[in-house]
Amino acid sequence: MPLHVEADFLPSAAADSAREEWEELASHVSASPYLTWGWLESWMRVYDPRRLLCLRLTDGNGELVGLGLIEECRLGVLRFAGAPITPLRGLLVTPEREREAWRATTQWLRQRRDWSLLEGVAAGACEAPGALLTPVHWFQLRLPATFEEFLAARAASRRREFRRRLRVAEREGAITLSAMGEKARAGIEAFARLHTARAQTKGERHRVIDARLVRMLVEVAVRGAPELRVFVVEHEGATIGAAVQLDNRRETWAYNTGFDPAAAHLSPGLVVRLATVRDSIDRGVERLDLGPGDFAYKRDFGGEPYTRLKVDVTSRSFAGRVMRERLRSEHRLRNAPLLRSGVMRWRALRRVRYERAGNLDGR
Repeated sequence: MPLHVEADFLPSAAADSAREEWEELASHVSASPYLTWGWLESWMRVYDPRRLLCLRLTDGNGELVGLGLIEECRLGVLRFAGAPITPLRGLLVTPEREREAWRATTQWLRQRRDWSLLEGVAAGACEAPGALLTPVHWFQLRLPATFEEFLAARAASRRREFRRRLRVAEREGAITLSAMGEKARAGIEAFARLHTARAQTKGERHRVIDARLVRMLVEVAVRGAPELRVFVVEHEGATIGAAVQLDNRRETWAYNTGFDPAAAHLSPGLVVRLATVRDSIDRGVERLDLGPGDFAYKRDFGGEPYTRLKVDVTSRSFAGRVMRERLRSEHRLRNAPLLRSGVMRWRALRRVRYERAGNLDGR
């Protein structure tokens, strides 16, 4: 029997009951920290979405199987809550029922007339009839029992490089610290500042790394749900590197990092990431999620690639058809061989200019 979907607007008065259901279901689901009520409620407080729709998915016996929080945007666009600062936005559901949950959600949408597009990311298997499913490369690192085992598993050249950079940082007096709760505020502020500084040096602009994100991360840290840890590298009284991590049960998720380009000779980005690995191993964490994006450092760390799916469901309305063609065009452009090779050449040239300016790779 297919799952049944109900949808109700989520006024502030109903937030307490929604929280109870969400937290009860999350206690039985191995979900990411981005699908916890604590993360989503902090997002709601800071980003103030126009209107939210809460989905309840139940089986034939009326038992709750899944939940979803959808933001209603302009032009009939619907998106799972958390944009633009949440990499995994979708349904809270057990992995074995995610496929049918997405199918039921898609069928529920087809019966409505007041939408043009629903976007989200599936945590696992997905079946959404008629949807555009775009693979997203994701990486995870399975952690051994000790940090020495982690280093020993790396290629000899990479292992020597890691040890060398750690020795340089130690010799120059760089130290690594971590903080949680209210004490994480300074580290979070440093993360945003350093991330922006590095992006500007590379000719990039990351608009989502702003004051609102800082406020939200601080609120998550203070609430402690999910647990947020910030790691910083300090040198001569200044913070030169920072990394934000989110914990959920026996997993930890790398949110983002930042480092001072002027201190690249001390490799603060690499040092702070290795500090998160060491700390996770010491705490008995089994898995480090490195997030989306195929970057060389993830493979250097032993990250294993796997695939999630970006889900875009469009309606049969004129607006929905326009949205669908736009998404298809964007996908074709991103995957065009000529464009991809051009982007790679541009990145290589930009990297050469970056290094010639004295900003050596500071991973």
